[in-house]
Amino acid sequence: MFVNGDDKLLDTRGELLPEELERFVPLYMRLDEDMTQLHRNGFYSGTSLFVGAFGGFLGFSFAFGYGDGHGPNAYLAGASFMGMAICLGRWIYLMIQRRELGRELSRLSKLFMDAGYYPPYKGKVEPYKANSDWLARYTNLNKPF
Repeated sequence: MFVNGDDKLLDTRGELLPEELERFVPLYMRLDEDMTQLHRNGFYSGTSLFVGAFGGFLGFSFAFGYGDGHGPNAYLAGASFMGMAICLGRWIYLMIQRRELGRELSRLSKLFMDAGYYPPYKGKVEPYKANSDWLARYTNLNKPF
């Protein structure tokens, strides 16, 4: 079952017409774009996290290996670790958002697949093709490929 915007339950096990599915296409495309943006932001935050850790390691090793623990290297290490902590928090926040978006996308994908259509690709909804249906190969495991 799936709840649409009008709080009416739709039976997704039955046949949905393409016209009924068309209203979910903009939502699916927006969520897909949001997921792409989240992956991009997560990559940037993860890279910043790595750079912050590396900068902090260098700053601390230079400060306490070659100096008295006071100086620009110690400040570099502190700033790097502070940036690393901020990036870690942002990365955790992005991963929580990614999990929620993934749940919504899988729910909408299941809606399309239960109706006999592929999820939208470039804004188009297409029915399953009998010979190229990858899911049918895995649902009929007793039959040879």
